[in-house]
Amino acid sequence: MRQIDSKNGYDRILMISIRKVVWYRNFLFRHRVAKICVLIELNGAMKSSEQLSKINGKTKIAGVFGYPVEHSLSPLFHNAAFARLGLNFVYLPFPVKPGELKIAVQSIRSLNMIGINVTIPHKEKVLPYLDEISPEAKVIGTVNTIHNKEGKLIGYNTDGDGFIESLKKQGGFDPKDKNVFLLGAGGAAYAISFALIKNGIKKLILVNRT
Repeated sequence: MRQIDSKNGYDRILMISIRKVVWYRNFLFRHRVAKICVLIELNGAMKSSEQLSKINGKTKIAGVFGYPVEHSLSPLFHNAAFARLGLNFVYLPFPVKPGELKIAVQSIRSLNMIGINVTIPHKEKVLPYLDEISPEAKVIGTVNTIHNKEGKLIGYNTDGDGFIESLKKQGGFDPKDKNVFLLGAGGAAYAISFALIKNGIKKLILVNRT
């Protein structure tokens, strides 16, 4: 991520590579999490006896649906945060094959999970199985977060808002009234484009390699 001066009419151009931004955010978060003394395996399997001893009948379940999902760092991040905040929650990775998505979504209710993150390849295909979809997620066409609100499953897309928050707080950059040059046109880029427009950018240039 870098800002450059331009002589072709743009005051400042924010050059964004989606992969680099995601790596940058993950690096910062890993650095913070590393300071938290929580015994959680990187694969999210919760092998530590100390962590297992904290799970009981009142433990609230959250997690991530994806396939494959073993590479996800979400269990590490979320379980560290839960421990830090003293919450009786557990976050688990669920490898959900494409043909198992419907029953997996139904299990959110049956297991009374508090919520689920959704990743590849289910972000679009999960929409028909939800009770309600946020206006923003409808426009973007993908969901990455499901909230179980007393048995009602509500889908959200937080990619764009998360990016903007990181951009402002960690990058010290407010995109309002700025010209933005965005590299990439995938699902994350679409969500980020929507969020940038919502936050009042002046102009958006979207570039993709295909």
